[in-house]
Amino acid sequence: MNTTINPLTKAAMLNVLNITHVGLHSGDSGLNGLANELTSINYVRKSCSFSTTSNGARVLETPIVFSLSGGDSVSYVSYWNGSTFMLSQQVEMVEFSIPGEFRLNDTVTAISI
Repeated sequence: MNTTINPLTKAAMLNVLNITHVGLHSGDSGLNGLANELTSINYVRKSCSFSTTSNGARVLETPIVFSLSGGDSVSYVSYWNGSTFMLSQQVEMVEFSIPGEFRLNDTVTAISI
């Protein structure tokens, strides 16, 4: 079955999400968002803000840079309202053999339906 969602409905659904923080995971974040979250000494969730919905998507308003340790890997990004898990997205895996930075770029990091 194919589902069609009216663009105004998509906007209403997305705009109700109050996303305040972003987290990183080495694997699927699970239903509560806590599975596989990075635990290295340099890692902390970062605050963020997203645009209102346009063309069926909300876009990150400013870039976010995480400082990560050697041995960290990232394959999921999680989105939070304070300490409440909202959703996650799979990303192309990045592995760090030495300390480095993982960057979520504005204008290309988006949440959509």
